[in-house]
Amino acid sequence: MVERRSIWRSTGVVEAELVCLGEALVDLFAADGRRGPLEEVETFRRYLGGAPANVAAAAARLGMRSAMIGCVGDDAFGRFLIRALEREGVDCQGIVCCEQRTPAAFVSLSEGGERSFLFFRENTADTYLDAAVVRAQRGRVAAAKTLHLCTTSMSAGPATAGTKEAVAIAAACGVDVAVDLNLRLHLWEDRDSAIDAARFLVERATFVKADQQEAAELTSVEDPRQAARALIGIGARIAVVTCGSAGAHWATSRESGYQPAPSVDVVDATGAGDVFCAAFYFTVGRLREATAQAVDRAVAAGCNAGAQACTACGAVTAAPTVDQLPSA
Repeated sequence: MVERRSIWRSTGVVEAELVCLGEALVDLFAADGRRGPLEEVETFRRYLGGAPANVAAAAARLGMRSAMIGCVGDDAFGRFLIRALEREGVDCQGIVCCEQRTPAAFVSLSEGGERSFLFFRENTADTYLDAAVVRAQRGRVAAAKTLHLCTTSMSAGPATAGTKEAVAIAAACGVDVAVDLNLRLHLWEDRDSAIDAARFLVERATFVKADQQEAAELTSVEDPRQAARALIGIGARIAVVTCGSAGAHWATSRESGYQPAPSVDVVDATGAGDVFCAAFYFTVGRLREATAQAVDRAVAAGCNAGAQACTACGAVTAAPTVDQLPSA
């Protein structure tokens, strides 16, 4: 049994309306903004990373009460991540540390701002988010409106059981489950395991967000509009398929729609989907009660926020505040 301890400094944070579960990791970018392969980079700068952590931070910046549940290492990178989240106003009482190392990802950027990742995530702390850790946070999950998570937390180690435990708690307590597929197949032993995990979550989700490639992997449907409908067929109540600069398609059981993305000068697309999710949750309110009009408005807000996130290096560096979100 790995000994864990809480490393959050209590500031009397009230119950969170959005709880994000999964990995927090360090993203390392070229310090000079260099484009091209990692082998040409001489110095790196660290940023907050990990999709659930990015969503928690971006939501807090919009004024939502957000919390993070996860595991980091008892090391310098783990302490850096806690401080970065706390600075954004995220409740970090649900983050514990263990003897495994904090994960990291080196990120290279193309001239157009698209990313390639070199992950250091074998037997890292995030994979030790087991069922016992999650059960200790039952009250935090039960008090939330929305539990946000990704398939990544089911790709290795005890975190698979922890993720399933969180979904079960949410279901028992009437908490909406929101899933960002974040389907990184290279993190899995085989494709079938990844697809099975994705289906498990989508079948239990109120909301699912996927990019066009992820949606096609799961549904075998290339057209994003039809892929959104296919996600509804699997079990989601609200599905959004994002298409980068081409906007996003959405569907419910009865209606569907599309919102364009604003044109921006892309510096770094890392975290755009995470910021999209945060703006969507902030705008739509309670997911299970959302009307088609509310979903359409929230998708517009997500497209605006995701585009803004692309204008600076780092996942949440340029994530908007509420005053910077035109469709909120």
